[in-house]
Amino acid sequence: MDRYHEEDVREESLAETSYPKCVEINTASHLKKTAEVSLIKVTRFTNTISLVNPLRFMKKDLCPSARKSSKKSD
Repeated sequence: MDRYHEEDVREESLAETSYPKCVEINTASHLKKTAEVSLIKVTRFTNTISLVNPLRFMKKDLCPSARKSSKKSD
């Protein structure tokens, strides 16, 4: 077999973000300070590569289409 996948989960903490609409990092004491990030290791004959699934950031304001769909479900 020339290739296999192996998953690993790591905990990462957010120091800063370059997204201008997501610059606020909530540092409240009751919140978890880390997020679990899954790494996928791809091993081949020549090398091993680890790929990180990206973290997602939430905006404070809903986009207009999300606002419309939330009103429909009420």
